[in-house]
Amino acid sequence: MCRKRIEAAMKFILAPSVTFDKSEKLKTSRLFKQALYLNFITPILLFLMTFAGTYNLWFSLAAGILLYFSTMVAIIIAGLWSHLWLHIFSAGSEGVEQTMKIAFLAATPTLLFAWIPGLAPVFWLWSAALFVIGCSKAQKHPLPTIALALLVGWAVTWMAIAFLGLTFLQPIAIAAY
Repeated sequence: MCRKRIEAAMKFILAPSVTFDKSEKLKTSRLFKQALYLNFITPILLFLMTFAGTYNLWFSLAAGILLYFSTMVAIIIAGLWSHLWLHIFSAGSEGVEQTMKIAFLAATPTLLFAWIPGLAPVFWLWSAALFVIGCSKAQKHPLPTIALALLVGWAVTWMAIAFLGLTFLQPIAIAAY
């Protein structure tokens, strides 16, 4: 079963356009399960690396489990947040289920290859580009409209993270001096 999931992921990586065209027929639960299976790679490698470095089984196990669940939650929240911005820009007319299907599909390069040191940002950008293209096909709207909606949503997210970071980390940094 795991082999079928990896083969499906490789088909998507080699021909994403074909997979996006077929995504309307795919069930969201199947794509969610595929993301769950593919997400095992990085936490297992993190577990092995932290255990090799610390020889602390519980710390290594906790780090791997935390990474596994936080990655899945991040994919779901990113898909829902992105759909909210698509809906604000009147580009999310095909429903949240289509956006979530694309979120699970677009996460494939990151889930498979983000463990490679120094190359993770490349795969994050690749996943983001696939998400924009996939949403354009799934929501049946022009690519510039989808790209604008998602860029605004992602910009708001990063500005909020920066604001919260500066607000809460500044007193800590000042106290450290």
